[in-house]
Amino acid sequence: MPRVQVLENVNASEEAKSFLDAVMGKIGKVPNFFATIANSPKTASAFSQFNSALAESNLSVEEREAIALCQASFHGCPYCSAAHTAIAQASGVDETEVILNRIQRSSTPRTQAVIDFTMAVLNDRGAITDFAVKAFKNAGFADAHIVDVIAVITANTFTNYVNLVAQTDVDFPPVKISEPKA
Repeated sequence: MPRVQVLENVNASEEAKSFLDAVMGKIGKVPNFFATIANSPKTASAFSQFNSALAESNLSVEEREAIALCQASFHGCPYCSAAHTAIAQASGVDETEVILNRIQRSSTPRTQAVIDFTMAVLNDRGAITDFAVKAFKNAGFADAHIVDVIAVITANTFTNYVNLVAQTDVDFPPVKISEPKA
């Protein structure tokens, strides 16, 4: 049972209703995560704006979803694992790649470099080595990509923590939580 109320239009403030209506208009439904963060309409709006900006970052949708998938397993978040599996697949990422991403792996060197850099940031809580930065740059990434990866990690940390604290009911097809690789 969720620890934080999942809002519906009937039990929401006008500001929260506006946010929920916007989500419905954009994606055709209101996933439980958005109905949970609607409890704080200003935070929900800020998150949505930040997340929309990230869609225009230097990272491809496949790279952003790889970050989300490996991070969801790193944090052990069932909601985010299920949601980002569905989002990645809807974005054209094949099932094998999605499964690999959930165990911090990829079939492509470029996405593997994104995952390796992401895991360095997560494991070292940002205090990564010069070697990790150099390896990422040697894989063809620039300073802008470093900032973008950190931004995507930030957005996914928010979603992971909200869903773990709230114990949000998973309203996507559930997936097995993969154990992160060391």
